[in-house]
Amino acid sequence: MTKLKKLITLFALTLVFTSCAGTAADNDAKKIFEDEKEALEKRIAFQTPLKDEIKFGVVETVENLNPFYNEDESSKIITSMLYQNLFTIEESHHQEEFNYLLADSLTSSEDGTVYNLKLKDNLYWHNGDRITVDDIIFSIKYSYENKDTVYLNNFLVDGKEITMNKVSDTELEFILPKPSFTFKYSLESLKVVPAKTFKDAPKQFTFEDKNHLIGSGPYVFDEKVHDDYFNVDEFKFKAFDKYFEGLANIPKLSIKNVAHYSSTRYDMLDYNIQGGYILGNDVGAFVKDFYNINTVEAGNVKSLLFKVNNPVVKDEGMRNAICNLVNSYNLSSIFGDNTNVSRANSVFGHNNFYKYNDNLVDEMASGNAIEYIKKYQREHEDSTLKMGFILDPGEPQEKFAVSIQESFINRGIDIELVALYEEEYLEELKDPNSKVFDFCLYEYDSNDNPDYFKNFFKTDGALNYSGYSNAELDPLWQEAQSEKDFQKRLETYGDIQSIINEDKPVYPLFFANKIVATDDRIINIEEAVANGSSFFTHLNKLDIQEFEASKKDIKKYKIDESSIKRKPKYDDVNIFTKNSQPKKVVKPEGAKEIK
Repeated sequence: MTKLKKLITLFALTLVFTSCAGTAADNDAKKIFEDEKEALEKRIAFQTPLKDEIKFGVVETVENLNPFYNEDESSKIITSMLYQNLFTIEESHHQEEFNYLLADSLTSSEDGTVYNLKLKDNLYWHNGDRITVDDIIFSIKYSYENKDTVYLNNFLVDGKEITMNKVSDTELEFILPKPSFTFKYSLESLKVVPAKTFKDAPKQFTFEDKNHLIGSGPYVFDEKVHDDYFNVDEFKFKAFDKYFEGLANIPKLSIKNVAHYSSTRYDMLDYNIQGGYILGNDVGAFVKDFYNINTVEAGNVKSLLFKVNNPVVKDEGMRNAICNLVNSYNLSSIFGDNTNVSRANSVFGHNNFYKYNDNLVDEMASGNAIEYIKKYQREHEDSTLKMGFILDPGEPQEKFAVSIQESFINRGIDIELVALYEEEYLEELKDPNSKVFDFCLYEYDSNDNPDYFKNFFKTDGALNYSGYSNAELDPLWQEAQSEKDFQKRLETYGDIQSIINEDKPVYPLFFANKIVATDDRIINIEEAVANGSSFFTHLNKLDIQEFEASKKDIKKYKIDESSIKRKPKYDDVNIFTKNSQPKKVVKPEGAKEIK
């Protein structure tokens, strides 16, 4: 080839490459332009002005707004909004920090037997009455008189009641029968209710009983309305003008019972609500939408619970072998992703100051664990493992159970799934002597009170559903609670966790954090402090900054605002139908009993 031909060929190739590169760059620029235009059109179509109200979504039906008895998540969220805490305790750089709310201060004697609580002066109930220490005394005595409240024995020290001395309307002295250096956590969790109006409250009530919904939070319950289009209820609140932190920036707040049974995601992406808790799996869906994501430490612990008195899992080695075979990160995707799910390393919650990072599994090679179970099943008749779960198609309980079954069967291990309606499942779960299943997926709330967990693992613990008993463990709870030296107290709680980890009545798998998503027009979210109980600790500090499309952008993207129609992408899943929210599975009449 001559030199001239080579130059001509090189020039031609350069033109081709330049043209291709130019086309690729043009296509990229065009896609960016179209994406920006689509996003702006979506904002204009969906983000109608909030004006003076924001809506949060909750998933489960609100069943009981008595704060001493509510169990469903939606009721807990609403009562946490209504009844302000005395204080919260946060961990920062391995130090505990008090965030005082209704309380002004909490001090304790050096020996841990006397606590002195002072309330702020400017505290009022929603009906205008003053909040006094009489209300605290009433609330604690209520837990004494009713042994089945959510507080269980939180306000008992070594099984004995505490003495409460009223110093003044704003000062209260607690005298403990024995030293307790963790009593502050019990006070932190207390929902203080008005003694005057709550004394006649039934154990179960909802929004229809407005007289018993007199709280102390930044918003007052106003009314319950039914959304005819979405066929769901909305609970409307208005700012409380005597709230001790000042009048809320946003005058109105609503809680909407969303139609979809697993997440508030779809209602948020259609901008029907402006905030709510979402699943870890949902986070990716919000990347291109206009929401802020806040992950908080509070959440729950996903675990296996063994019925330790059942013959098949009574053997500690059997339980350990099972735990070795389910120690899989693949299962975590059922509950979320790495934005909110992490491997558990303690039976204590992940936001617990005394959590002891321990190796939960006595190391056993996978092959040895399989052989251990197979050998046991060969040597014992009727030794097929039985795993119980709630019959709720497509939900985490069933997905988890099916994954375990497939994994075990593929390894040649006999396992049977026992599907139960929720009512039946809870009945069998709470019976330590039940033989219906050997183990199950068990979820419990994370809690920053280390003594709370004695309810699960002490021989006579109210939540000891596994039937577990260890004479060495039982006295350590009181020993830890009464230990003055912090380092020794930390070590004793560490010993408690180590014993439980070795015995494995409950085997924690994953910590799942709560995730709060909010419309990006809601501002001051850092000051409001996202939490796992009521969306934000200081709801009164939230504010609204409306979005307005600039004339420059309207012209740039050639948008005709009048032609934009709101077309909800997920409208079909937002409308409640008989099949849209099977969250609470109820046993149908005439259903065959489980033998």
